[in-house]
Amino acid sequence: MAKSPKRKEYLQDYKQGADGRYAYSGKNYSFDGTDSERKKAYRNLVILAVLLLASIVCSGLNNAPCAIKAYYVIIPLVGEVCAFFALARNLSKILIEGADIRGYIFETANNRIPPAALILMFFAIFGILAAGLYLLGHGFEGQMTKSLLYLLSKACNALLAFCFKNYYNSLGWKVI
Repeated sequence: MAKSPKRKEYLQDYKQGADGRYAYSGKNYSFDGTDSERKKAYRNLVILAVLLLASIVCSGLNNAPCAIKAYYVIIPLVGEVCAFFALARNLSKILIEGADIRGYIFETANNRIPPAALILMFFAIFGILAAGLYLLGHGFEGQMTKSLLYLLSKACNALLAFCFKNYYNSLGWKVI
């Protein structure tokens, strides 16, 4: 079976030096700003990601009837968790690289972070709609406060994902 021509294309960016070691010689990306601005932007991204994780965990631990009694309410939560892990995995690739990010790492991670946040936002909105549908059919079942807190946590998930996506898209990157 033939491999696709783009597979591991980034390996061409590694050149062998006189000492026999390989060094990366491809394009690098860096944050378009000072080092303190980069650290502040990275810190803000981490804070938003932690808040998003906390909000997802809160909505997942809520035992309101509209949160746990129907599969069509649980599926959006699973989608949120999967989208968050995709977002966190790709964000960690950028954060670990630090100031100078190798081109092949940046291009893949940068192309995946905003869609992951958008997917997470859509799953949160779908979760709100599914919980609302459950509440229309079954009522609050005597747990109105828990149900409203669940809906509020889902709204927070959607809002935080939207804020994360917009903040990340506002960051400038340059080829060095």
